Amino acid sequence: MGTLLTTHVAQPNKYGQIVVDNQGLIANIVEKPLVTVSNLINAGIYLFDLRALDLIILNNNHLVEDLCYPLQKIGELFAYSLRSDSYWMDIGNPSDYLKAQELYLSHQDQTILRIDKSFMISSEESDVAISQGYNLLQSDQYTDQSEPLLNPENPPLCIESKLTPLIDPQNAKRHPSLIIEPVIIDNTALVHPTSIIGPNVVIGARCYIGAGCKIQNATIMSDTVLNGYDVVKNSIVGWKNNIGKWCQIINNSNTGVDVEIKDETILDKVQVVPHIYVDQAKVDLSKNITVILI
Repeated sequence: MGTLLTTHVAQPNKYGQIVVDNQGLIANIVEKPLVTVSNLINAGIYLFDLRALDLIILNNNHLVEDLCYPLQKIGELFAYSLRSDSYWMDIGNPSDYLKAQELYLSHQDQTILRIDKSFMISSEESDVAISQGYNLLQSDQYTDQSEPLLNPENPPLCIESKLTPLIDPQNAKRHPSLIIEPVIIDNTALVHPTSIIGPNVVIGARCYIGAGCKIQNATIMSDTVLNGYDVVKNSIVGWKNNIGKWCQIINNSNTGVDVEIKDETILDKVQVVPHIYVDQAKVDLSKNITVILI
């Protein structure tokens, strides 16, 4: 009734380890043991028969414990192992996510990655655009896709007819200081012409990247505003963020959904929880952790 994708890794101790018999039946699942029992691990992809849902025990809200354990105990959980020449990696933490993003971008057709339907706004439109963008982030109608500004068919924040198309594949090499391959920019995002994007950058839908920003090896999730002169490097900025001017988000710093960051704030190796306003970050050297002051 259930099949679990597995793969072999050199260092299995940070994963759930799988013991399989000669018929491919899973004999045991050991979650992150201190002593290695197998280098075959749970690769995180599951296939279940609908009948398996009747066996779910709603105690822990954990897929492995609530469903895989019951199936394994009755002999109905099998392993499907990736071929030895297949590639697999964990993207469950931000640094690994960025590594996977880099691998994906580097193996794509460069002309496909350059989104020629994206738009840059002019300097004259910058103040108006960022004002509208901020209001959009705070709107109660944020998820109402019937609103013209929010419809993916219409670039938000500015009027399309007044926008200059982003670099297309034919003339991209004439502007090496603006876009450094590989990059994906959603066709509803707005990028100021003075910002430098790349390499290894993904910018999501309806984002606004203000003047003088530098983004490298990073992900900017959808509906986020960088107000200007910000540096984002080796980090992930979450959904619906409003990043003030002259901010730095660097060295595996990551923000949750709906985060606002004050002007001139530096986040260095900082993890920011969702739905907060950040005006400074403090490193607790005694515990080697970063605490956000609200």
